[in-house]
Amino acid sequence: MGFGSIVHETPDGYIRREARSPEVRDAFARQLQFLPWLARALPVAVPLPESLLDNVLVYRRLPGEIVGPESVAAHADSLARDIAGFITSLHSIPIGDGIASGMSAPNRTEELLSCFEATLSLLSQEDQRAARAWREGFSGLDRSSAIIHGDLWYRNLLIDTDTGRLCGVLDFDNAGAGDPAWDLAAQFHLGFEFARRIFDAYPHRDADLWNRAKELFQLRQFEGLAWSAHHQDNAELEESIGKLRAAGVLPRVINPR
Repeated sequence: MGFGSIVHETPDGYIRREARSPEVRDAFARQLQFLPWLARALPVAVPLPESLLDNVLVYRRLPGEIVGPESVAAHADSLARDIAGFITSLHSIPIGDGIASGMSAPNRTEELLSCFEATLSLLSQEDQRAARAWREGFSGLDRSSAIIHGDLWYRNLLIDTDTGRLCGVLDFDNAGAGDPAWDLAAQFHLGFEFARRIFDAYPHRDADLWNRAKELFQLRQFEGLAWSAHHQDNAELEESIGKLRAAGVLPRVINPR
């Protein structure tokens, strides 16, 4: 289960994703249109929706297992190259072709800056001061220059456990025209070193892109905070605040001995 949908796998090998909001349902409708087209341009498998019934998107389960820290430890080099290759292929698609095929042009940076503004009051006074200081240093630049996945963290990546190669990519709810740094930002979930391997294998890299990716990874953590507030999920709220501390937005809590 993710922030936007509830996922069920059926005994006959289908995935049923139930939208949790009208916005996600709209994203499903776009995917029904553009994913068959997009699949032809990518080096690994992506979901091919067969139907959208009410709020439920249905497609066959893709082979492979979700990428995790263990698979990265065992196959870091090949996975980094494959993820960089997927990102490169995606970013090479002309924006006009993507829009014509049903993709949208959301400003993911502005969306998550709105999450930042909406969630400040959930933080302690000390954390609010730290968050505002972080926001003042945030560059705010959005280079919407590529077709992006928009949520390319490891839980949306599939690995062939026999070969150690990337074999599939899931969840295109946030796909569309956007800042290519977003697809690199999500790689920090598996650590700085692995993110750097992917970045070094990405042919269009430069210092500005790397710095934007680090900033956007920090901004990304406010999405969970906004979701937990909307759904009144205190456990997710505490976890999201912990992620903001780990990402360097909020001060770390030092437990006295």
